[in-house]
Amino acid sequence: MGPSYWSPAIGRQVGTAVLVSDNLSGQILDWRKDSGERTLSLSVKVGNRKINLVNIYVPTNRTESKVFFENLHEFILPVDGVIIGSDFNCY
Repeated sequence: MGPSYWSPAIGRQVGTAVLVSDNLSGQILDWRKDSGERTLSLSVKVGNRKINLVNIYVPTNRTESKVFFENLHEFILPVDGVIIGSDFNCY
């Protein structure tokens, strides 16, 4: 198993993680997490491209989720492409 990156939480709610395969042909350049344990962002270099993997756990409360999305840009790193995934908890 390759490296893993965590934004853990206390209890059963919130928290995100990214598990990286040993077979990854690229390298992790940078990573960051938020203090609220809801966002984890990795910059990955694969070949000549840099990709930003952003794993999020959006609050279920609509007011909190609005604030969450308004601040998500802080975790979008300057790269060639962005992939956002996880539990959006909204429609």
